[in-house]
Amino acid sequence: MRDPDAQLKKLVALKRQKAEQRVLALQQVCGRAEMALAEAKANLRAADNPELDFTARSLALQGGRVEGLIAQVRARESAVSAAAKDLAEAREALKWVLYSEDRLDDLSG
Repeated sequence: MRDPDAQLKKLVALKRQKAEQRVLALQQVCGRAEMALAEAKANLRAADNPELDFTARSLALQGGRVEGLIAQVRARESAVSAAAKDLAEAREALKWVLYSEDRLDDLSG
């Protein structure tokens, strides 16, 4: 007959591994989203370069480039916010798994 304590510990260890992998994956997603946001902000700053002549700035504004860049920044900010929220939830789930693991050690020790 199998040891129920060993099975439970193995199950919790697998949940921990899965939670740690999820946190790592979401950290990477969050990092990429932050890099994309920084790139979008740099593009927007480049369009507002004071060294550009009036005609170039006027054409960028009339052609919708500036609005497109602003929309891109807002979309990327939203993506960063969503990724950060997902990461926070994954970290909280990992905390619960670690707590469960500690409780199992307390009960079996």
